[in-house]
Amino acid sequence: ADDCDDTDPLSVSIFEDADCDGRLNEDDCNDTIDQQVDPRYDSDCDGLVDASISNGYTHSCAITWEGKAYCWGDDQFGQSSPPDEQFLQLAAADGHSCGVDNSGAIHCWGLDNFGQVSDVPSGTFIQVSAGYGFSCGLSTEQEVSCWGDNTYNQTSTPTATFTEIYSSDYWSCARFEGGGFECWGAFATGFIETLEIDLGLFY
Repeated sequence: ADDCDDTDPLSVSIFEDADCDGRLNEDDCNDTIDQQVDPRYDSDCDGLVDASISNGYTHSCAITWEGKAYCWGDDQFGQSSPPDEQFLQLAAADGHSCGVDNSGAIHCWGLDNFGQVSDVPSGTFIQVSAGYGFSCGLSTEQEVSCWGDNTYNQTSTPTATFTEIYSSDYWSCARFEGGGFECWGAFATGFIETLEIDLGLFY
């Protein structure tokens, strides 16, 4: 009776998650109702998605407060034609774009010459990033998955727990939960070794 799900031995108690919406009380905007917008994307807890924008090489994408995605600019490969979904976060790259919808699924659209659009992994994600010919996602388990072009090892992801990810042309960096970063892939001038920056200044 004190569990959110009496059939699941791993279920949290109602004292930890009062409204049983999958978010602990300290991370929830409202402990009495099932919050429809993830608090990570609703900073003022008003029930609306934080408006945001992402710029690609020749196009841009933005999310409205209602979670509607709009893109403009070059649409040669369909990178400015997002699907009709409610999004929480977007990432625009060179010829493609990706977004995390309200259920945590990733959608990508546009150029698919390396599988950066069609090879999207299943699962629940909290963030997506995009580079030149590849994409990366950060799951709710705080694990990174990347797909698409791996010429410079940009989709050869490290095994660790992360809280944030950023991708650029041929490389990505992810932030550790305790601070510091790990990067992989290559800069435009050549390969780089996997780089770990363990500086406590980054949180």
